[in-house]
Amino acid sequence: MQTSHWRQYPPNTTIVYSYFESRGGKFDEVTFFGLQYIIKRYLTGQVVTKEKIDAAELIINAHMGLGEMKHFNREGWEYILNEHGGKLPVIIKAVPEGMTVPNKNVLMTVVNTDPKCFWLTNYLETLLVQVCYPMTNPTPSPDPSPSPDLALALTLALALALAQTLPRDPARAGVVPDDSGHAVARAEEGHRRRPREDGLRHRLP
Repeated sequence: MQTSHWRQYPPNTTIVYSYFESRGGKFDEVTFFGLQYIIKRYLTGQVVTKEKIDAAELIINAHMGLGEMKHFNREGWEYILNEHGGKLPVIIKAVPEGMTVPNKNVLMTVVNTDPKCFWLTNYLETLLVQVCYPMTNPTPSPDPSPSPDLALALTLALALALAQTLPRDPARAGVVPDDSGHAVARAEEGHRRRPREDGLRHRLP
């Protein structure tokens, strides 16, 4: 479990550089897809807070560890909170989403940018490997042109990512019901949503 790996690295470890690949299987190549959503949904901005640290400590130490050996790395997470404002000090690089790549090639790399956070690189593995699931949809298509399945997957991922950027309150979004109960757009003076500045950047923070 990644929750205990931080104890197992050799002394004086400062950099951990990891990669993700398709080792092979039924198909000779794989279509890489899904990383953008994972990054935007879970890894962008301040993702570490004191409340999350407290909650994670209770859960992990209740299920992992033996006796007094508690596996939750509270000191490490508090360091990220205090020194990096809760933003994760890692850089993620990847091939373009939708690209079809022969098996046994690097699809994504992760490396820590703070020597004290060497343990963080592989701690993120459990989350990042979830990219396997969206990749199973477009990969089987032998047609080099965009398949309906890929187009649908891309549309759904875009919609999910966009939903994370929109305000949950309809009134704040400039949409209010009219007298008939139908939703109508309302233009508010000075209310303009600025475009996300993170764009397609993978550098965190």
